[in-house]
Amino acid sequence: MTQTFPIQLEHVFQDTIDRYGIDAQLDQMQEEAIELALAIRKYKRAQKHGTDDDIFKRKHEMIREIADVIIMSQQMRLGLPDIYIQSAINEKLLRQQQRLRKNSHES
Repeated sequence: MTQTFPIQLEHVFQDTIDRYGIDAQLDQMQEEAIELALAIRKYKRAQKHGTDDDIFKRKHEMIREIADVIIMSQQMRLGLPDIYIQSAINEKLLRQQQRLRKNSHES
């Protein structure tokens, strides 16, 4: 699974950092992450207690917040040393893979 963006829009990430600065974009990343956490909470609550319409609405709100976090994450890869971010991603994925293998052998 690869995260791709239309080639004609990739420059928007760097243009945004150039215009507002990395510090402002870090603040924006923080805000988007909080909004995603709240959207997930509302979606899960709707699944338990909401109507079909409420579940639908909350699911789409959550999807939009996921999109915002993905966009901001891509900006962070441009604004911060990507090699360190990619290294952390690899480390975390390998650790998860090990946990999955361990759990499948225990079952």
